[in-house]
Amino acid sequence: MSAATDLRKNRPRRLWLWATTTFAVLFAVFTIALWTIASAPRLAPVRAVPIRSAPPPKSVEEVLAPVNGAANVVRQSGAFDSFGVDYTLQKGYPPTGVIEQISSRLEAHGWRSLKQDWLNPGMNSSQVTGWSGWNDVTNESAPLQVLTWHAQWQNDAGDLIAYHFNYSYPLGAPPAQQTLDVDARWYPSAGRAEMQRPLETTRSAGWKHRLTAWLHKWLRL
Repeated sequence: MSAATDLRKNRPRRLWLWATTTFAVLFAVFTIALWTIASAPRLAPVRAVPIRSAPPPKSVEEVLAPVNGAANVVRQSGAFDSFGVDYTLQKGYPPTGVIEQISSRLEAHGWRSLKQDWLNPGMNSSQVTGWSGWNDVTNESAPLQVLTWHAQWQNDAGDLIAYHFNYSYPLGAPPAQQTLDVDARWYPSAGRAEMQRPLETTRSAGWKHRLTAWLHKWLRL
């Protein structure tokens, strides 16, 4: 039997395999397309976030207590059952002693520092990067230059404490680095999980949005 005869006899088999493979691939693509479009996330209705009404545990009040010399102290409850303490200190930049004092107090009460931002995994905290600067143009008529240091601590229960230290002064003016603004926030584990849930949903849904857009374009849906 010649080679040409053998090829002619095998051609139908090759065509059948090619057609079967092509059908399977197209079926898989359309199945994924329909599933992706059907499961694309819908916008959830905006819901009210309750403000904590009860005071925080005594241990939290102790670790958030303003350091000596604090002025303009404001204590207030926040969303997701959080609680915060804001105040100012007359401490020149950098306030190394203040940060060390607060860090030591937290560690003595069982709080461990986090090297990455709890809401932005992969973004290092100031424990790693140190101080940073940015321009605050919220008020266009009086923009500010801001120096900031922020970090978070976590305990065994999963509660979290976040500290922000800021110096701010008019943009373009000589640095005025004497008044330190301190913003301390406590988030219980349940409230923290509630804050993270929509962010995790957004991250997991991101690839679906991109795939849906690509399939709409490719399939001309």
